[in-house]
Amino acid sequence: KTSQVRLIEARGPIVVGGRMVQPRARSPIRPSAPPVTRARSSSAPPGAPSAHMTLLGRALHVLERGKAHDTDKRAAVACSMYAQGVKALQVLMRLKSLKRYHSMLNERLAEYSLRVAELEASLGEGSDSICVSFEDAVSCGDLCVSLADESSPAIEYELLVDGASWMHRAVNLAAAERRRERASVCRAMMQEVLDRAEASKLFGAVQLEPYGVLGERSRLSRGVQRVGGSPTQGTAIVDPAGLHFIQQHGPAAAGGASGAVYAYIGLSAFPETVRDTIRATGDACYHQYATAAGAPVHCIHVVGPDLAVGEYTRQTAAAALAKAYEAVFIAFAATGLRSLRLAPISSGIFAGPFASQAPALAAAAIKIALRRLPRATRNRLQKERTIHMCIFAEGAFSRFVAAGFNPSAAEASLRAAEEQAARQAKKKAILLRWAKLAEQGMDVLENTAASAVQAAWRGKPQVATIPLSPPSKKRLARDGFALKQIVPRERAVWKALRALLQTDSAQLGRGRDVTSSSDYDSLRLARAWRIVHPLGWTRYVAGLATVKAEMERIRKGAGRGGMPGVKALPTKTAAAATKLAKGLAEDANETLLLHGTSPSVLLSLISNGLNERFSGSNAGTAFGDGIYLAEDAGKTDQYVQKDPSFDPSDELHKRLYGASCSHPSAVYYLLVVRVALGLPVRTTTMGRAATSMDDRSLKVFPVTFRELATVPSVSPPANYHSLVAEIGGSLGRFREFITFHGEYVYPEYLVAYQRFKGSSLVR
Repeated sequence: KTSQVRLIEARGPIVVGGRMVQPRARSPIRPSAPPVTRARSSSAPPGAPSAHMTLLGRALHVLERGKAHDTDKRAAVACSMYAQGVKALQVLMRLKSLKRYHSMLNERLAEYSLRVAELEASLGEGSDSICVSFEDAVSCGDLCVSLADESSPAIEYELLVDGASWMHRAVNLAAAERRRERASVCRAMMQEVLDRAEASKLFGAVQLEPYGVLGERSRLSRGVQRVGGSPTQGTAIVDPAGLHFIQQHGPAAAGGASGAVYAYIGLSAFPETVRDTIRATGDACYHQYATAAGAPVHCIHVVGPDLAVGEYTRQTAAAALAKAYEAVFIAFAATGLRSLRLAPISSGIFAGPFASQAPALAAAAIKIALRRLPRATRNRLQKERTIHMCIFAEGAFSRFVAAGFNPSAAEASLRAAEEQAARQAKKKAILLRWAKLAEQGMDVLENTAASAVQAAWRGKPQVATIPLSPPSKKRLARDGFALKQIVPRERAVWKALRALLQTDSAQLGRGRDVTSSSDYDSLRLARAWRIVHPLGWTRYVAGLATVKAEMERIRKGAGRGGMPGVKALPTKTAAAATKLAKGLAEDANETLLLHGTSPSVLLSLISNGLNERFSGSNAGTAFGDGIYLAEDAGKTDQYVQKDPSFDPSDELHKRLYGASCSHPSAVYYLLVVRVALGLPVRTTTMGRAATSMDDRSLKVFPVTFRELATVPSVSPPANYHSLVAEIGGSLGRFREFITFHGEYVYPEYLVAYQRFKGSSLVR
């Protein structure tokens, strides 16, 4: 690499950035322990380039030299070398090829970072660390320059400045020892590193724009759109022209980016100055034009290499491109204009076999071009001018970001606007869908259901109709749901949730579905959250409306005989339900019930809702393929599984726990759900042959294990909405409630509880 300068002891020349300086034989440079330059050993991870292994060895060598100085009580020198070695390890940690060594690198980072802090504290401010050996200064400087090749532009500049500082120390040490050859070599290297640092800083200031030089953007789904303004009077635009168009065919035959520029200008023929100046690949020429409306257009024509023709390597391709970019920068600096809209040179069909590498090749070429510029020109560009790299094709933008270009503020605002528009479009589609359903037959919606749909259609948040505090908009937008923690100071809600966990201690840990053999006698509330899910709520509102409409039709069909099944209500949770869920629809037998689950499926249940199609995945299906609910926590406790401790990588834990809500350890989860029981059918027998306890001739499952029987004497037919498995017969301790439609259930609270034996937590 031309940027990497290696000082070696040899009879031949010393290589400095491609130049050779012959040292005298009597003054060789002998590092006390030369950096590791051997090829990758057999223990190196597969795919780790030997260059990366070499850098790792050299970084460890710098740390070992710092340790030697530390042992010799030279604290200032040791601190300086430790700090440089730590910075090198931080860069190497980002390399995927060294992933196998990350644990070792982490240990070294922790060890030496702590030692650096100790030494800095003992030294205080103003300590001089210049008293380092010449060999150590060269090793550190060379390491910084080599690491810069593997870093992002921001870190690259910092490393190059560090490298120049170390080389400056080497120059002073060589001068003090009157080693002129050494001083000359190191001075040349320091100057090259400084030039490269300035070029890196200027490259970091290049702003990547999401539109072409004319302010337009090509999108696969929407064609060409104008997302940026047209070039202003103080802006120069770049025309990546073809030499044969300038010298022979003229602008009318050009297409692509050049054709668009010529059409914008209204150019029919190239001026004589352009044809005389541009005669070979890499030439550039500035010319001022005027549009049909008389507005000035400042254009820099440049001819890049045709990489599809000839034998180019990556190095020669970058060098040829750098010549073209350099000519553009020189022409722009001479114009006095404030802004340059730069387009990728030799892109598209001219990129040839380098099409996939075009962004990285452009970044390398621009850095080389900026480094070649005279210092005065470079300073003028950095202090007085703004350079914009304009990308016309939407799909190519991310590739240029990956190559190291910095996106502009315009790109960030454009992306935010597009994301906001996408969210609004998605929300409008959902609301339109439910509004259409309302028009087709949901005219029976009343109270909660009607207000939810109407508020949504007016553009108001649907969560406003749910009796919950609104959660973070960011969490809602990302996941589609949010979890709002309930704290003990919300006494009414906390007390009601705690009451739901009260059960007969003699029944805990018993039953054929119990998987734990622990001995415990109580369940205690540890954490609780409100679940806010706008789409799930809208789906539930539609299901609730269906139940209410069918209940009204069943009431009319039942006449004076009354409605069967009402003896199944109320539930044990009724008292808590009045405090936890306001506005329960009595005409749909809406109530709150419990559902126990395991941590492995909890996030899916919160996100997607309870689904009868997964019936039997956690327990049996004795009463049909439906959603099983209970009114007693002692029943749901049979089906839960323990969440032992906090795992920062777990997606569920990321949403439940954090700085304001710690994991209490050894917890179990249950959902408190709203459910529209509607008209239930009651039974005491299991299986497909189950019959109604109110009418023994009525089969509960006449057709399928997934749908209940129709209600007698109702026309047109209407099915029972839920099944209540009563105590007696197959059940001896707890009632169970089964519904066969997921839209009849809405998870409203999530409860995390712990098992206790007396006052001791059972882990």
